[in-house]
Amino acid sequence: MTQDELDVAKLRGDDLAAELEFMRKNEGFTERRLNPTGMLAEVLREKPDDSFERVRSRFLSAIHAGSNEDQALLLDVFALSPGTTGSPRLMERRSVHGNRSGRSAETVADRERPALERLFTRLVTGRYPQSPVLLEVPEMHNGIIYQTTSTLIVVENRMWKETREHYRFIATFDEMDYLTITRSYDGITRAEPGGAFKVNSRRGPGAGWNDHFWHLNLQRTEPSPMRRGEVYDLAARWRGRAGADHAGKPRVPRAIAARGDTGCVHWRETARGLEVRGR
Repeated sequence: MTQDELDVAKLRGDDLAAELEFMRKNEGFTERRLNPTGMLAEVLREKPDDSFERVRSRFLSAIHAGSNEDQALLLDVFALSPGTTGSPRLMERRSVHGNRSGRSAETVADRERPALERLFTRLVTGRYPQSPVLLEVPEMHNGIIYQTTSTLIVVENRMWKETREHYRFIATFDEMDYLTITRSYDGITRAEPGGAFKVNSRRGPGAGWNDHFWHLNLQRTEPSPMRRGEVYDLAARWRGRAGADHAGKPRVPRAIAARGDTGCVHWRETARGLEVRGR
């Protein structure tokens, strides 16, 4: 089995971010390496029988919708530029781009991740000229798009101990101050230590509890609004309060909303994981 085949076997069918990472490797964005049933092919197709040439043209359109620096970088790493087409190794293409831009291959590698995240945003929102807008993404008037979410439920001695949630999402509007996650049970919520959010919990009369996750500045000294097109990670833990009537029953916070200057929110989820761990 080739390395490509091993990598494909590890991919989730709905994990667009992982497919973008995969398509940089070896000989880059080619027909042979594009998974015909994967999420990347799905977001680039208008019809099931679209040719690879059309799919490639739309991918190029999504790249060209970015900044000049992102364009040059992504064209090189995906082997889509005149100087990298046919190059069989990502490291070779990083060196080519480094020579063009006056940067080391290591610096080029560091710049790839944020460029890929911005490309991901354009692909899932359809914000590029040739987008087929195939995904059922609502008109985004203030919202977030989940890139991945995961839930870990910890059970101890057959009793629920805590729930851990992680959300990676893209903001689709500026000045988004905080996210609210609601729950129906009395509990204790803690944001991930050292993370980009702090939490303030409030009880809503007749409506359970609201956990407001405020985004912080880099120094974590005060709230800082989120920005359109940026990727954020929010991680938190929920535990039941001692003596509450839900003791031992698994609980998962369900509803999430974004709040900024205006409050309407939509979201899409591209990958989700659920794990129950006992001890």
